[in-house]
Amino acid sequence: MNDLIKLYHEEINKAHKIGKTFAEIMEKYLLSVVKHNNYDLFVLFLRVIEIMQSKGTYIIDPSLKGLSSILDVSDIASSFSYLYLLENVFSKELNYNKCQNFSYILPKAVLSFKENKRNFTLKELLRVSKIDYRLIEPLLDGINRGLSALSKDTLSKFIDIGIDKYDKNSESSAKFLSLESKIGIDKFKELKVTVSLPEVSEKLNRYISAILGINISTKPLSSLSGKYDETLVCSDGRFIYLPDEIDFFDDREKNSDMYKSLTRLEASLYEFGTFDVDLEQFFSEFNNLNLVSQIFTMCENIRIIKLLRKYYPGFIANLYPLIQKQQPNINEPIYIYISNAFKIYDTVFESVRVVREVYPEIEKKIHELPEASISFLLFSNKKIEKMAQAIYTRLKAKNINLIRNIESNFLDDSLDGNIFWYKEWNYELNDYLQNYVRLRDRVLDGTSCDFYFNVMNTQEYLIKKIKYSFELLKPEALSILRKWVEGDDFDYNALIEFAVDKKANFLPSDHLYIKKIKNERDISVLLLVDLSRSTANLVYGSNQTVLDVEKEAIVLFCEALEIVGDSYSIAGFSGTGRLGVDYFRIKDFNENMGISVREKICGMSPQRSTRMGAAIRHAISQLEQVSSKIRLLIILGDGFPNDLDYKKDYAIYDTRKAILEAYSKNIIVRPITINVNSEQNLDKLYGNNYHSIISDIRDLPSSLLKIYTKLTHK
Repeated sequence: MNDLIKLYHEEINKAHKIGKTFAEIMEKYLLSVVKHNNYDLFVLFLRVIEIMQSKGTYIIDPSLKGLSSILDVSDIASSFSYLYLLENVFSKELNYNKCQNFSYILPKAVLSFKENKRNFTLKELLRVSKIDYRLIEPLLDGINRGLSALSKDTLSKFIDIGIDKYDKNSESSAKFLSLESKIGIDKFKELKVTVSLPEVSEKLNRYISAILGINISTKPLSSLSGKYDETLVCSDGRFIYLPDEIDFFDDREKNSDMYKSLTRLEASLYEFGTFDVDLEQFFSEFNNLNLVSQIFTMCENIRIIKLLRKYYPGFIANLYPLIQKQQPNINEPIYIYISNAFKIYDTVFESVRVVREVYPEIEKKIHELPEASISFLLFSNKKIEKMAQAIYTRLKAKNINLIRNIESNFLDDSLDGNIFWYKEWNYELNDYLQNYVRLRDRVLDGTSCDFYFNVMNTQEYLIKKIKYSFELLKPEALSILRKWVEGDDFDYNALIEFAVDKKANFLPSDHLYIKKIKNERDISVLLLVDLSRSTANLVYGSNQTVLDVEKEAIVLFCEALEIVGDSYSIAGFSGTGRLGVDYFRIKDFNENMGISVREKICGMSPQRSTRMGAAIRHAISQLEQVSSKIRLLIILGDGFPNDLDYKKDYAIYDTRKAILEAYSKNIIVRPITINVNSEQNLDKLYGNNYHSIISDIRDLPSSLLKIYTKLTHK
């Protein structure tokens, strides 16, 4: 340091001999360089000053404002890159106007670059300037128009293409780099993987509102005071703070999913009641605030992961890579010790109980837990993320799907039911995502109650009417077909006509027999019921929920089909995420209507979200196993498909594609939707005239039977 100070004074003395203005500039900027005690930076700075001075002192001060701002935040790497850029640019044959222009645009640009992208962006500017300094401005224009959203690797790839174009046509290269050409824009869209918070904040805010029903929204971590380099998500009760942008993966969709995952994790603290306890008052019971806060955080980690695994298995499976990477940072013996202390997981007060139980024992063994043991729910380490990305990149190069392999290894398949994987239609790709959705087929747990018989009693008049109507649908045991050349018996009317014709010397007919044909309805129907959480809503003007009325309709439906003798099955569906779709068997085709089925109907309850395409495809697979001439799938729901990453057009096109798949297999599909105002939107979902809308859910029981009668009446 002393040597640099000595050199500093020597350079300032030289500057004063040149002139007062130049000396003031040197005193101002050279001191910033000396403070960082880097000899190589000092030498480079002097070399750049000498080059710029040869062009004119007027360009030095404005150009170095960019350097000063970088040094103020101790970004030495970017300082080197910026000086190399200045050295290269001002070494060119430039006139007065060009020198003045660069002294203005270069510092302005460097001040606009985000800290985490500043160095590699400057290096790319330097690379372009070595090809032709005239490409600097087009590239800066491109950065302002969106290239700043590219990651280090993707920006480098984009500029590689721009440089290749320069060899053929310099003008084409400039338009490509500035995003003025269609080729440049298309390539940028293809390479863009970085997702910024403003791009997804509106969607995330709606997502939080849907999950929690409270007024909490997202904000960037940069809006918080202090450093949050190692933090990926946190909250203060009013906002959930997320990274300004995410580019952990070379895949834009995965980076977008990371935002949703982090938001969902932090929202789970609210959903599962972490803040229902006064933490400040609770922590005041203990001597070591740091220790008790970390133990509590670990308790909530254990509790919330258990609840997420129970209620959102697909979601937790998607997050498992992040969780697994965090495990080495947790004090494993303590983690196991705390885990074993839990008895239930429903409320935060169980975590409070566990903390009080384990704190004394842990305090005896250690004075303070290592910082790395803090729960991943609140903090995450960027070094670990970089390691994860490196692994992901190597696996991808070998055509190994990281997420898919993790899913297969770590999804909890110990629960009841069989696992099926289904494709899903991505309308943006205009192609299927093969083996994309994981569906668990399981038998719904029954509940002993009097619901079925109560419906029978309260709807006695309607049931009598239904039974009468469906008795008329039953075919007569035999049909007699007359005037056949051969058959089961003589047609005596035809014999009389034969004798009369012969007597009158006419040529008699030989159609003298009758055929007796046994009549049977060969119909199988599967009633697929949406069990999403929205079915818990009360029917307007009633104390019944939407699901109560649906279940009532199911009871009447069962009674009707028992009369007519058609083969029928009943199932429900719900779930969360593409890895957590549930298909609940309530009655199989070969199952008799008995106490077990009645208890399952009673046990139907609102679940989670609505990933309709996978449920329809699984229902189709059930109907394919039935040999009936007429196979019918009736979908009973109260709205549009909706899930974590399954909304709007994406969900609509996948659902419609699944229905078209059913028709291709000679399976008739008839959706019945309750309380939807826009029939036009349903046309987009189900096609014109291929669905029914019931504006008043109380009409559902009778309407369901009318629709079925119309579809199956011969």
